[in-house]
Amino acid sequence: MKSIFILTLFLHTLLYAHPHVFIDASTKIKINNNVLEGIKIKATFDEMNTMIYMEEY
Repeated sequence: MKSIFILTLFLHTLLYAHPHVFIDASTKIKINNNVLEGIKIKATFDEMNTMIYMEEY
């Protein structure tokens, strides 16, 4: 039982280990005459992740 508990703690830390991604996000909602006309979402990623995404996609 003790070994299962220790293994669970170890796996728990592995699941939460992740690289940090910094995103500057903003949302604009356009409403005209009480009618939703559009939603604009802008996301700006940090330089390192931008380079990675541009190479992969």
